[in-house]
Amino acid sequence: MVNLASRLEGLTKVYHEPIIISESVQRKISAIYPCRLLNRVVVKGKSAPVKIYNVKKSLDAQQKLIWQQHEKAMELYIARDFEGAVNGFQEILDTKANDALAKLYIRRCREYLENPPPDSWQGEFVLRSK
Repeated sequence: MVNLASRLEGLTKVYHEPIIISESVQRKISAIYPCRLLNRVVVKGKSAPVKIYNVKKSLDAQQKLIWQQHEKAMELYIARDFEGAVNGFQEILDTKANDALAKLYIRRCREYLENPPPDSWQGEFVLRSK
């Protein structure tokens, strides 16, 4: 658990989120605090993906809209509809031009359009460093 917590702390820089939690924590708090799926990651030293989330105390109207758009775009991303996902993440940028997470996923989608992930891919991102 300590190693996972350390890896999650390091992911705050990648995903530009101040707090990242694991799926086990998300299950315990999601009835109280809004949580948003950021990704499924395979952290260094592990082979199985872990779902990671960000969490907020509350969401304003714009944040709720962005999180709803993000959820739809993530569904497309995981389903390998990278064109559709780009459009979904672009909608987020139309609402909030500096959304780092949407920009990150647009880059990843474009990379996957050029170089598709293997058939076994289920949305996970493999971290090569700590």
